Amino acid sequence: YPNPFIDEVNFRFTSPATGFATLEIFDLMGRKMAVVFKGNVEANTEQTAQFSVPAYTARTMLVYRLTVGDKTISGKVLPQ
Repeated sequence: YPNPFIDEVNFRFTSPATGFATLEIFDLMGRKMAVVFKGNVEANTEQTAQFSVPAYTARTMLVYRLTVGDKTISGKVLPQ
């Protein structure tokens, strides 16, 4: 949140399993912009991460990818 964003995106996630997690941000060309979170997570414990969007990409849709163990989810965040 917020989605759509202006200059910052906040992520909150809760994994159903304990494991190593990575939250990455990509531009629409598939280039990795940042690793927002990298570390161990405990099952059913909320994690938070914040991403300050660089000015040069503030008007571009971003793609995030969250991986915990062998499970991956992805989604999009839109500029305002």
